[in-house]
Amino acid sequence: MRFSDRSEAGRRLAALLGGFAPHAPVVVGIPRSGIPVAAEVARALRAPLDVIVVRKIVAAGQLSIGAVAEQGVFAVDDDALRAGRLSRRDLEIGAHHEYAELMRLIAAYRGARPLPQIAGRTVLVVDDLVATGTTARAAAGALRDLRPRRLILAAPVIAETAFATLGDCYDAIVSEIEVPGAVSAEQWYEDAAPVTDASALGLIECVRREAPAAELTPP
Repeated sequence: MRFSDRSEAGRRLAALLGGFAPHAPVVVGIPRSGIPVAAEVARALRAPLDVIVVRKIVAAGQLSIGAVAEQGVFAVDDDALRAGRLSRRDLEIGAHHEYAELMRLIAAYRGARPLPQIAGRTVLVVDDLVATGTTARAAAGALRDLRPRRLILAAPVIAETAFATLGDCYDAIVSEIEVPGAVSAEQWYEDAAPVTDASALGLIECVRREAPAAELTPP
């Protein structure tokens, strides 16, 4: 089973998340690839849509050795550290390289706005897939500081190894497909083309125009 594109995956994921609609959730997408999925979830649940900016840290030929999120939150691939496939120095170099891009994306997606006001709210953190789990872990670290009532991770595809390690970060994890082994967008999306900042921002604005009453204020 594959998804035609991220929008279709978002609609199918939204069907699994319908039970959260009565709780007036906030949908928080992870740019860039998570935004088309998050936009469909927000539409279906008539929920406000915002972003949490996270950058993967890549070093020493690894697909991902960690992630850095807003508010300087880091998540590290502990298995890679224990196995000696990377050092703390690798992580520092990779994080420094990604920090400038992180700040650029924060400015592009949020401008001068702070992180969304989610205290006491149910928050759905949405991405297009979860492979190692470091991106989702960094996002959770940044959002937990804002005191949400419940923090839910939702993605159409999640690697079983990531699912097993993220239970301490999220109150619940929702996915349509749990996959043993490696996970990549090309495996699960017929259209796995990279999402641009312009298209992601356009989707966010479109969702906000469609549901102008869905603001990030207490329900």
